[in-house]
Amino acid sequence: MHYYKKNLGDYYKKAGRLSILQHGVYTLLIDACYDRECFPTFDEAMDWTWAGTPDEVQAVEFVLKKFFTLEDGVYVQKRIKEELADYANQKAINSANGKKGGRPKKEQKDTDSEAEKTHSVLEETQSVNLETEKKPNQEPLTKNHKPRTTNQEPVKKDTAQIGDKLPDKISPGEFPHQWSNSLYSPEDFEFTQKMLDSIRLVQPDFKQPDLNTWATTIADMQKQDGRNLKDMAEIWLFARSETFWSWLTEPRDFRKNYDKLKAKKISQGVQHETRQPVDNSPAAQVERAYQQLESEQRTERPIN
Repeated sequence: MHYYKKNLGDYYKKAGRLSILQHGVYTLLIDACYDRECFPTFDEAMDWTWAGTPDEVQAVEFVLKKFFTLEDGVYVQKRIKEELADYANQKAINSANGKKGGRPKKEQKDTDSEAEKTHSVLEETQSVNLETEKKPNQEPLTKNHKPRTTNQEPVKKDTAQIGDKLPDKISPGEFPHQWSNSLYSPEDFEFTQKMLDSIRLVQPDFKQPDLNTWATTIADMQKQDGRNLKDMAEIWLFARSETFWSWLTEPRDFRKNYDKLKAKKISQGVQHETRQPVDNSPAAQVERAYQQLESEQRTERPIN
């Protein structure tokens, strides 16, 4: 079996946290199982992946224990086993059809009856044409060409399904209710918008990202890693304030380095406070101008 379908969503949902070495081992084992149409013993798994160093051997052992089940001395994966069974069944059917001369031929239609129907239609068409020539001002046979009902509206989709794409940007508090079944929440999506705003404070020309992918990562950090948005916001602000971490502009990198950032923040004892927005109302501007003028007058007043 030299071809199989790989669902990227399913793969990264189950194996997204593997290391680069573990990803390579898992991919080699999957490919080998499909290609050989069988499952390996422990020694065969080492041979199929060309594991030689201690790290490679350890990676093979981890992948076998994590994603395969030991049955009668061989490591089996349920999904691959089912697809190999379907492939073998289809292969047997194709072989049986080949011995019979190929696929079963469709039954031939009665050509005589079809010819009679065609001849009858031609005669009717010719008679209608003759009648039309005799009456050039003939009105249409029916005038009620309008639909019987006019209150037909397109069916609207009230609920989104898993994997549906959300709009790239929405206003805070206006997260559409029809996306309630999506992969992430309105709070996750709003969090990514704030991340993007903080990046553009330093990099105004930062390219517009796919906020749907960003929000999915933020949701995974809570569901799979046990994080919460409040702590994540503090760690993100800390990362943005550190010159060393200025390269970190992707949620996936933020997730990967979260523990390092948290440890660094604790060691430095940094506490980030939320910045209050500046009041730019006319009354506030007048008040600030008055305070500045009063301060200047006190500075210029001579000392007796």
